[in-house]
Amino acid sequence: MSAVTNYSGSRLLTTAVRQQLTLPHMTQPQRALLHPSDLTTIGVTAYRDMLIEYVAVPDITDGADHHAARKAMQDEIARMNDELEMHSHWPAPALDAEKRLQPNNPVAAAMYDSAPCLKMWREKLVPAAIALTSLYEPESRTLPTGEPIDTRTRCFFMHSLDAIAIRSRAAIMSDFARRYATSDGSVTRWTSIACGAAIPVLDAVEKHVGTAAVHLKLIDFDPNALDHARDKAVDRGLVEAEHFELLKRNVVKDLIVSDNLVRELGAESQQFVDMLGIFEYIPDEFDGFKSAAAFLANAFQLVKPGGALVAANMLDTRPGLHFIQRGLGWPRLFPRSIDQIYGIITDAGIDPASVTMTIAGDGLYAVFEISKPDALD
Repeated sequence: MSAVTNYSGSRLLTTAVRQQLTLPHMTQPQRALLHPSDLTTIGVTAYRDMLIEYVAVPDITDGADHHAARKAMQDEIARMNDELEMHSHWPAPALDAEKRLQPNNPVAAAMYDSAPCLKMWREKLVPAAIALTSLYEPESRTLPTGEPIDTRTRCFFMHSLDAIAIRSRAAIMSDFARRYATSDGSVTRWTSIACGAAIPVLDAVEKHVGTAAVHLKLIDFDPNALDHARDKAVDRGLVEAEHFELLKRNVVKDLIVSDNLVRELGAESQQFVDMLGIFEYIPDEFDGFKSAAAFLANAFQLVKPGGALVAANMLDTRPGLHFIQRGLGWPRLFPRSIDQIYGIITDAGIDPASVTMTIAGDGLYAVFEISKPDALD
């Protein structure tokens, strides 16, 4: 049985070859899985002593009726990205003092002129976490703030590579959560750090955990995002205080420069911790302090033996980075290589052999699960 090759030409291992690897983290939690996986493994490789899985993730745009529109949108964005790359001196869009969007380059100007709701989304919602609601729910007819979405803007939310990748990373995180949901009737304790509107978390709970068997701590610094998360949770039948609680906390102050949140919630108190949308906004270092590693180390303290932490980071090899940075004008984040992520994990004092990194076929994000061994395993 031969290995397969991924998009960058690196060798991936088939399931038969993977079974020959002896990395300790490859043993999944010793519990019966209640639901099958939606992901299809297309290859496996080892990076040093860390496992990397490449997967195909189903998406709402997979149907034949979406193929033409998806290709047209992604081809158009690729052309915009090429033009922006050729004119690297063009500045990114930005908001002026009156919070009005200034495109600042002809590519962004033409795009926003052709999609008025996209401009409204950029002005009113970005960088707030609820900006992603429209990508998670691309069939919605309105923005979270109530404005109607025009057809062209909906195409961006539905078919752009970044929109699909946002949904893919959520599906991967959901699949990780599936492995750690308790099956003995006890409550799964789950903390979501910088949760935003918590749509991926709530979708995963609904699908794999069950509202009656979970207690969520939804943590964010944005009160509007927490209000949005409350509405989404109640819509799914969760009861505040019984199934979830909202905590307005500053993760920089309480989980990076200190471990206040660990002391508040309790070390090793959570079965599952996710930081799906925040890790890539934390710099590797700040004034000589290894901030990303401190964030990871402190968050991992929350995980009980037998549980896991899940984070995600945009990859620096992703296509279309110029479009994101100087077309949309998305706020600064830190795309990273697999090697950089590996370095942060080791700087955090975490054994990389406990890590499974999963990359979807779109190649935009690395979603990594860090499991904490159970003393009984």
